[in-house]
Amino acid sequence: MSAMAVKYVQINLSFYSHIAIYFIFGLGLLLSVYLDFKSRRVPNILTLTLLSISLFYHFPNYSYDSLLFCILVFIGWKFGVLGGADAKLWMAYVMLWNTKEAVLIAGVTMIVTAVLQIVVLRMMKKWQSGKKDPGAWRLIPYFIISMILFPL
Repeated sequence: MSAMAVKYVQINLSFYSHIAIYFIFGLGLLLSVYLDFKSRRVPNILTLTLLSISLFYHFPNYSYDSLLFCILVFIGWKFGVLGGADAKLWMAYVMLWNTKEAVLIAGVTMIVTAVLQIVVLRMMKKWQSGKKDPGAWRLIPYFIISMILFPL
């Protein structure tokens, strides 16, 4: 019996399908920001849905940069550097765009917002108290920068 080659078929989506996917992703991201501000909890159903959409959108043609970024974010989550919702949303964003530029934007934004959060917490004297400050404000500039640099 001869070996059968497995062919991966990339789904050819129409222009409107692309717009619909980005629109749904954007709404989900805005909803997660709202929920994070309101209750400091983002339901897994929301973050995992966005991550699933992102993963299936480019299946199986993932860039190595995107995969490496996701692995590093997952490790950061496991060590407590990122919250679970933040980690899943970062991974979903990078996998949705699936480019080196998206990885660069996400990485730079993570570093800049981490520094800003440290400065703000020190100015508010919350750094020593051990209280966690809602991190949802970090997603707002991230979302705006990404949508400006990667327009539909």
